[in-house]
Amino acid sequence: MTAELKRFGLPLTLDWESIGKQLLALSPEDQAAIKSAGLAEYMEGGAGQDVEPEALGKWSIVTRYHWTQTFPAGAEVRVSHAYTNRPPGGLFMWTHPPEYERELIGQYCIDEGTSKGMAKALKATGGDESQQYSISYRIDYVLRTANSWAGPIRAFTLTLDKGDPRNIISLCIDGVKKTGPTTFVVEKKNFIPDRDLQILIVDPSGNL
Repeated sequence: MTAELKRFGLPLTLDWESIGKQLLALSPEDQAAIKSAGLAEYMEGGAGQDVEPEALGKWSIVTRYHWTQTFPAGAEVRVSHAYTNRPPGGLFMWTHPPEYERELIGQYCIDEGTSKGMAKALKATGGDESQQYSISYRIDYVLRTANSWAGPIRAFTLTLDKGDPRNIISLCIDGVKKTGPTTFVVEKKNFIPDRDLQILIVDPSGNL
């Protein structure tokens, strides 16, 4: 995949707007070739409707970091790490009761109240049930590796921020407490994770 992108002069970047512009700047021959390879999708614009042409990259990027660490013998060491998550985002549709989205119910523990809330938030102003679209973000975090440690997580704290009071969040973990207009916290003692974190955030405004 990387070699194919280099062949077309496309960089490895998470800036999807930049990629869209570079895809549109390719020659017609290269556009046809990259589309045929399944690496991009092109949408024609409409001059009469004042719609600009668009291009979307259809590949994904996985970024991994690793490092080595030497711990001093016989000394207490505190380790912390922080990074900015870059969750995938995309078009999201929801109806209540759910029809084509049933697999998401178990994946993100979407209860009936959340389901109704999403359908209400996404409902088009004109009341068209077929146009309940928005943008969603799906955040995954591996927790089960903690089960290979010497014991349970003695003090586990998970802080969640859904970004905007209008956004809707859902995930599979108990003990979620609301601490602010957009923030939530989960605190557990001697925690043994039985599944990884999968968090769904729905943005009814549709702004990716």
